[in-house]
This record gives sequence, C-alpha cells and structure tokens, in this order.
Amino acid sequence: MRCVWGPCGAFFCCCALALFFVASPVFADEADSSSIEYLTLDPEAVTGESLGFASAVLRNPSDGSLWIGMSEKGLLRIGRNGRRIRYTQQSGHLPSDHVKGMCVTSEGELFILNADGVVTCYSSVEGFHSLKGLPGPVVSLSSQGNRVYFLLDTGAVYCLPDGTSLSLYTDLGKPALFLISPADGSLLIAGAGGSVVSVSDGKPSALPLLPEVANAILLSSDNTLWAGTDAGLYHLSEGKWVFFDTHAMLPSSRIVSLAEDSHNRLLVATGRGLCWIDVSNSNVSKSETLYSDETFLPLSSSVDSNRVCYIGGVRGVVAASLDGSFSLTPWVAPEPDGPDPSGHKPASWLLYILSVLAGFCISFVFYFRRRRAPETPVKPTDIPVEIVPAAPETPVLSAEQTDSITTPERPSVRRSSSVRANSASSTSSLSSDDYFKLLDNLDDNPQDSFVKDVYDIIKSSYTDSKLSVEDIAGKLNLTRVHVNRKLQASLGVSPSSLLKAYRMRLAATMILQNEIPVSEIASRTGFSSGSYFSSAFKDFFGKSPSEYYSTNK
Repeated sequence: MRCVWGPCGAFFCCCALALFFVASPVFADEADSSSIEYLTLDPEAVTGESLGFASAVLRNPSDGSLWIGMSEKGLLRIGRNGRRIRYTQQSGHLPSDHVKGMCVTSEGELFILNADGVVTCYSSVEGFHSLKGLPGPVVSLSSQGNRVYFLLDTGAVYCLPDGTSLSLYTDLGKPALFLISPADGSLLIAGAGGSVVSVSDGKPSALPLLPEVANAILLSSDNTLWAGTDAGLYHLSEGKWVFFDTHAMLPSSRIVSLAEDSHNRLLVATGRGLCWIDVSNSNVSKSETLYSDETFLPLSSSVDSNRVCYIGGVRGVVAASLDGSFSLTPWVAPEPDGPDPSGHKPASWLLYILSVLAGFCISFVFYFRRRRAPETPVKPTDIPVEIVPAAPETPVLSAEQTDSITTPERPSVRRSSSVRANSASSTSSLSSDDYFKLLDNLDDNPQDSFVKDVYDIIKSSYTDSKLSVEDIAGKLNLTRVHVNRKLQASLGVSPSSLLKAYRMRLAATMILQNEIPVSEIASRTGFSSGSYFSSAFKDFFGKSPSEYYSTNK
C-alpha cells in the first residue's frame, strides 16, 4: 500500500500545484474586471508585489494616459490602451522613488515633486529632466492652464509661465503647507496653525484662521470656500469659519480631499472611505458611501478636463465622475511599454499539461525506486534529534529604567501583574504592567522623532473607534508595514498594541474612579461598544471591569 500511496501522492501534488498556477491569473482577471471587487482586490496577491501608497494621480490631457505617483515605488504610467511602464530612481528617470505630488499643464507637460523637494519635468518631446532655477526645496505645486506654481518651504511662490523662465510670484514670509489653483485664477495657500491665504495677481490676502490645520481646500461654484481637516468640514461664511456638522454623514471625521459635482454636492474623501454629501442642508444624511474602511491620502487627488476626479489611496485609485458615476483603476503590475499581455492563458494550460506529464514521470520513478530498495526498519536510536535552545526574551525596558519613572500628576492606577501567556487573543508576551511602564517612559522621556510622531497621533486620535495602523501610517505618509516594522524595532511592540495599551490605561483610571458607567468609558476610550470594550479589557488585564474594580479599589 505504501508503494502505491507514495507515487500517487507525488502525482496529485504536481497536478494541484499546476492547477493553482493556472487558475490564479484567471481569477485575477475576473477580479480586475469590475469595480465592485475593489474591496477584495489585494494588489500584492494579484500582481506579485505591493506598489505602495498612491500619493499623487492625474490624467494627462495630451494623450489620455493615467499617471500614478507612489510613496515608495516611483511613477506608474497607464496608457489608454492598457500599456504600462514604471519609472524609478534605479531606471534613471527620477531622483527619488517617493513621489509627493504632481501637476500637468494643458499642453501635457508633467511636473513631478519628490519628498526631497526636487521637481522633475516630463514631456513627450524632451523626456525627463530636472527643473532648474528654484532657490529652495518645494513643498507643493499646482498648475493653471499652462502656468505652474511652486510653493517653497520658506513660503515663497514661484511661477513658470508657458515658454518663459521662473519668476517670484509672491512671498508669504512664513512657511506654508500646500497650495491649490482654483478656476477663478487665484491661488489658495494653507499654512500651519490653520492659516489660509488667498493670492490674486501676486498680492496675498490673509483669510480668517481655521480652528484646525487644513488637509484640503475647495472653492465651489457658488464661491463658497470649504476646508477639510482632521476634525471635519468647515466653510467660510460672513468672514468666519463655520463647522459643517458631518458627524453622522462621513465614515471618518478626517477629510483628506474635496471635489464638487454637477449637482452642487461635495465628493468627500476621508481616511476611512468616500462619500457624497449634500451641503445645502447640514441635517441631510449622506447620499452614498463607497469604499468604506479604505484609506485615502491628502494631496493625492486631481480633476481632469472631463470632470473626473482621481483620488489616490493605500490600495488603489478611485476614478469618480463628477456627474455621479464611479469606477476603479486598480493597481496593475508594471510591464514594459508594449502590447498588454492578454494571451497568457494558452501558455498557462500548456504549463499545466507539462506539469501533469512531469507528475507521471516523478510518480513512476518514485514507484520503481521504492520497489527496488527494500525497506529497512528504523531503530529509535537511529532517529536524529535536533535540540534547539529557546531564544531568551528581551524586555522592552530594563527594570532600572522603568522603576525610576514617576508620574505624580497622573491618577494612580493599580495594575494586575499577571501575564496571559496562554491567551489565544493576546498579541504580545508583555503584561499590563510592562505596557504601562512603557507608556510612562514615553510620557516622561524624550524619544526619537518617529516614535514621538506615532505616540502623538495615538494620544490625539485614540477616541476614534475606527483608528487603525493604516490611519497612523497615512498621517506619516508611510506604509503600514514600514510603521509596524520600525516601531517593533524601536519599542518591541506593534502600533496596534501600543494604541490598545494607551486606551486601557485611561480606562483603568476611569474604572477605579467609579464615576461613569462602563458604556461611557468605552465611548471615551475609542471602543465601538460596551461589550467589545469589556472583552478587550478582560483580554488585557485578565479580569472584567467589575472584577478589576473589586480587586484594586
């Protein structure tokens, strides 16, 4: 029986492996064909590689090609016929693979801004070349017809008219974050601290301060100025910014992009989804939500001459017609600029047939070798035993470091020292005490800039029940994998574990104060429901909230 099972097993394994390789591209094509498959489309599984965040995207009016700038993988061009090519630093076309922004003139000349503030130009005639003459790094760029504006980190704005040289357009005298060029011919510039400046004919005019820093600005067709922030949506009315209550309308309060459709509705991209809202009445509920839980990025949207808005995100690019229809341009694998390879299936079936024949050959060779070689019983002493020493645990903080930390201004919380080593849902070997000592250290001791940025985002956004590692990575303009790997290297914990520990420390303090119910504590600490909070609390401490109070009161 063993002689038969060996070759049969080898044969069936070869067949199954061959069928997997054949079926995978077929299923990938089916998933690619419809925009409704966006939520299940995994670019890494389909293309074999993750292309990173879409930090900028636009349609070139001269040839209709779609250009996608990525935060780690350079620039991807998709032609109208599906041909695609990727330009990178390694290929010699770009000074950096981190594309921060793009704009295009009405004649089709492309300007690419990288994370170092260097601008690269592209045209079908001259190819790629660096833009010379700018006195400093550029933080944002925008086009208006055949004029291109460059915002420097000093607050100076330079203009490049068609066929002429660079010239200083205006100087704000202070750093700014980004600029846009509305259709009325003016410029709108957002700065730190919520400042917004309007520039007309080179003359800047300061507008009232926003309560929050703007992520996106839009001048609508009725000349209403809108601003999207991390806290929600504002509009300028009678000389002051008025908060437009969208709490029940949007999947997230963090607004990263704004556009206006032909029905005077706003297309709002957030850190957790995309939807239309009717701004004529702040009490109107959202009309439609798309791509819920998908993360979109600031400064990654553009509107082409056909009134199609392209919005870049973590997993793809949404093309939203401002007449109300939607489609998706999914990630595609970069290929040489040539005919789109659509005839791969016959080759795949040929591979299947060859694999089956190889399975037959392997099976018969295996069968005859087993028949010729007599089975020799194996003594127990002949079995090699490999002893692998267990790797010692490396604590995140030493005992001397953690014991020396005191926080007199913080309410005292008595913590359980039990370590839930056998908990199936536990994601770390650290106890609650270890996590709290780590948080105390982060509060009291200076950290490197990356850890500080992650911790600041957690402290400012922990009440958002939908806050995720993707949101944290999006605010840092990094990938989720990069943020997770870097924080693990610095602290020995993941971003999600750090967020959970921060919420649990606050929850424990509130429980011991015994002033508000558990459901209110859950809401204040960023949990979507009281039952979910109680489950997470017991997983973290090994005790329910009531048991924790009884033990530590």
